[in-house]
Amino acid sequence: MKHREYNGCYPMIRSISVLKAEFLTHPIAFAICVQVQLFSQFLFAKSMKALGNQYSPCFDSKISTEIVAEGPYKNIRHPIYTANILTLASITLLSQSYIILVLEMIFIYFCLRSAKREEKILSLNLLPYKKYMASTGMFFPKMLF
Repeated sequence: MKHREYNGCYPMIRSISVLKAEFLTHPIAFAICVQVQLFSQFLFAKSMKALGNQYSPCFDSKISTEIVAEGPYKNIRHPIYTANILTLASITLLSQSYIILVLEMIFIYFCLRSAKREEKILSLNLLPYKKYMASTGMFFPKMLF
């Protein structure tokens, strides 16, 4: 089946590109994405500061000896994952790209998988961790859901 061209562009592709242009130029949508981006960077920085020397880029390379429950960790068990998810979410909204949306879904899957693995190991090594898990949310504060 042959598709009709419209001004050198297929109608569906043209409508998607118009949607992108309207979204990116809409000041409220753009401002929301910028705010989410700024918040996620702030959350990331506060999380890194709260972790201090407990941070490890690879969870397997250093198992925590104490529970960090200050700063963002007071309400969220994995605020660095949350910051990264929010950063990618704002990029997805700004780009309006299905490819980036699929990549974000894959990223969220691996964040969830990694977080559950970390929690399993931490609850075995740190006895109070189960109590900490009961009082905090995994990626968002518990009171939100």
